[in-house]
Amino acid sequence: MQNQSTRGKKNIVLGVSVFVLVLVASLLTHLPAAWVIGQQSVQSQLKASGVKLSAVDGTVWNGSVHIRYRNSELGELSWSLQPLSLLFLNLNAELNWQYQASLLSGQVQSALLSATELQLQDVKGELVATDVLNLSKGVVRLPPSMSMLEDMSGTVNIASLNSVIDLQRLWPKGLQATATVNGLNLMGNQFPQIALNASQPDSQGKIVGQLTGEGSNWNLTGKVELQSPSKYHGQLEVKAASERDLPDWAFVMQKKSPTHYLTRF
Repeated sequence: MQNQSTRGKKNIVLGVSVFVLVLVASLLTHLPAAWVIGQQSVQSQLKASGVKLSAVDGTVWNGSVHIRYRNSELGELSWSLQPLSLLFLNLNAELNWQYQASLLSGQVQSALLSATELQLQDVKGELVATDVLNLSKGVVRLPPSMSMLEDMSGTVNIASLNSVIDLQRLWPKGLQATATVNGLNLMGNQFPQIALNASQPDSQGKIVGQLTGEGSNWNLTGKVELQSPSKYHGQLEVKAASERDLPDWAFVMQKKSPTHYLTRF
């Protein structure tokens, strides 16, 4: 009788433990993202960083939020967390970011206890030129020689982007990216496809971007070195087989020869 009583108590304890675990798991699984973001400590950090979140939907595991940074609209971010990664004190999530007609998706990883870096993996998607210009206003001021970019249209198709973001410096490390510019129209001129490549030769320093494109009897090349969003320099140049083959926009650049034009910024 005593053994049966002991087994009965163990069964009750086991049953209660399982119930509590299921209840906790259920609460965590359905924990609203709006409740977490609404906490005073989270709101204080967001306010200090200039970030404002609205239209919060879903749970902490699968949800979406609308983002503003100071006076700039940054679009909508949706996420899907992988719970198993939390067992190893890591954050692993699939993110999708949309701003107007632009859309990017990729994997994000970070250590939970020492979140000093954010790893971006296999980022892909499409950026619309007008969206990029709207986002960059107030961050990068175009020099007068590049003011023609304000009227450009087209899309940037990112084939691959991998990097680690230093959260202290808010600057990438080991950036590697490849993309193409399609349907670019600038000053009434239709461009052929342009290939873009970006990298960080010294792993943590400046970002070097290069572009190449070929038109009808002319070719375009360019290089940009970016030290920070507001500290950069580079050049664009176009060369043609003959003077009459030069595109119309080439004449706003500095003339190096009858078939070679260049601009620096």
